[in-house]
Amino acid sequence: STSFSCVKTVESVYTGGQVEWFKDMAFTLARGAVNVVRKGEVISMLKEEEDQIISFTLAGSDTEVTVVTAHKSGLVRIWDCLVVEQPKVIRTFRSIHSGAISVLGLHTLSGSHSGTVLATGGTEGTVKVWDLTSQYFTHNFRTSSTVCSSLTFHPHKLLLYGGFSTGGLFCWDLTNSKLVQSMEAHFSVVTAFSITPCGLKGVSCGRDAVCVVWDLTSHSKVSTVPVFSPVEGMVMMDSLKVVLATGDKLAVWDLNTPAKISEAEMGCDVTSLRGQVDTLHCTTSDHNLLTISQTNLAVTGCTVGNNDEVLDLVLMGESNTHLAVACNSPAIRLYSRDTWNCVLATGHTDTVLCLATCPGDTSIMASGGKDKEVRVWRLEQDRLECLVVGS
Repeated sequence: STSFSCVKTVESVYTGGQVEWFKDMAFTLARGAVNVVRKGEVISMLKEEEDQIISFTLAGSDTEVTVVTAHKSGLVRIWDCLVVEQPKVIRTFRSIHSGAISVLGLHTLSGSHSGTVLATGGTEGTVKVWDLTSQYFTHNFRTSSTVCSSLTFHPHKLLLYGGFSTGGLFCWDLTNSKLVQSMEAHFSVVTAFSITPCGLKGVSCGRDAVCVVWDLTSHSKVSTVPVFSPVEGMVMMDSLKVVLATGDKLAVWDLNTPAKISEAEMGCDVTSLRGQVDTLHCTTSDHNLLTISQTNLAVTGCTVGNNDEVLDLVLMGESNTHLAVACNSPAIRLYSRDTWNCVLATGHTDTVLCLATCPGDTSIMASGGKDKEVRVWRLEQDRLECLVVGS
């Protein structure tokens, strides 16, 4: 008899929901916990027994990494994740929201008002602000809206902007706890609000398929730009140049002109978009985590969050260097067995059902799917290149 030992397991690390990135790590919300994912593997987990995490936020530097989690019980926990393999709870307090917390935001103050503040937006239409340095509750803002969908701090002033599911967008002054302006422009969920580095203008976007440019000195509307598709995420590049997640595409828009400069297809609907220095990160509806170059919108990295049901798999290349996997998805997963990096091979328009390699040349593979197509692929430098399509 022969016994086998497991060398590598490719498991589920993301099944939908919120994701935040820090350096080379992704923090994903899955099954009531936050997974810390690096190179496709869960290296640690933020979890409380019998108290599911429903939303979270993080902020970090080289000397400090703080994660704040909101739980189903109404508790808020602050985690120290500087040693990411050993996260520890440093403080717990009750949120005093009458509903669940839908969104959180951390901001570090500078100047005479130093410290770290936390904003929490609830499903009952309220926004609360907490001073985490002095450890007390500072502000409570009420609105006539329902679910809070976005929170943004002004980079230079003590102002907080909150977007809501009814299309409401509000600005509050943290120095006197008063509403500065009700910024009316959207008719659907406000999915993001970004402020230019100079702090003079802001851009809001939503599922009503428009971007609105705001003058943040007077908080008046400058222009409304139709982008012809619901926007699920936005990253401000410079001035009024933004990257928008619309449908299955990422598009770069210059809102000064206004005009679309470029776009790239992601192969599946983009559900969220985040930005780092020269890098974009997005999630897709088939639970993939993509890393994208900000200069040309090319995909530079991919982590498959959830393979779901595996339908077929084959080994490819000389010495079986690669593993091709067909799941209930139109994209074929190609794993390198050295690094276990994954590349998606797109082309099929429906679920890929079967795979087969050529006995004489294992760099050649055929795939068949529900779209009634047979495709022949060649392995070329860690990627699959489609050679022939038959239908």
